[in-house]
Amino acid sequence: QLNNEKTDHPELAEIEIPDLNNVNMPNLDSVTQQLSKGNQMLSSYMGALNQTMPKQNMFHHAERLPLLSANSLQTLAKGVLKQAISKMDPFKVAALKGKLDTCRNLAGLGAFLLANDASMNETMYIICNAILKNPKDTWSVNNLGVFYRDQLLYEPALQCYFYANSLDSGKSTVLEVNIAWASLYYGDFDAATKYFE
Repeated sequence: QLNNEKTDHPELAEIEIPDLNNVNMPNLDSVTQQLSKGNQMLSSYMGALNQTMPKQNMFHHAERLPLLSANSLQTLAKGVLKQAISKMDPFKVAALKGKLDTCRNLAGLGAFLLANDASMNETMYIICNAILKNPKDTWSVNNLGVFYRDQLLYEPALQCYFYANSLDSGKSTVLEVNIAWASLYYGDFDAATKYFE
């Protein structure tokens, strides 16, 4: 049949039917090993993915966490600041201290540093000092919440977000989305749904 087609279609002249008697069949053991290896990789990937997925916890209620006061917020900031300073050299601390006196938007600087992979210690130095200067700085408080969320510390993250949201009178979509994501990973799916909506 192929030879008949070749007479009508000269472009098929180079095509040959493979000789099935000379085809090497793959070794069944080799195929089984490859499939087993693939299954192990898939299982490992699925296990890692499963660990990163939020899991509902009926005992976690984001909106029932203790509300922060200005003093308790500043205590959190002092603790993070102390850790950050302990990991920086004195020259870096002195340079950052100069920025505190000249920068008009410490919250913006902190958010910029967080988003651009700056040293976490430098970033937290700026953010925590902004909170110590002004505990009503909504976006510095939000940034402290982002720090806690990135450390997988969802309770203090949520407390910071709720505090910032109260300062903002619930007007900011960004703050509500931050509450939603943190609530989701905290295990409170009801609060997550509420704030996502």
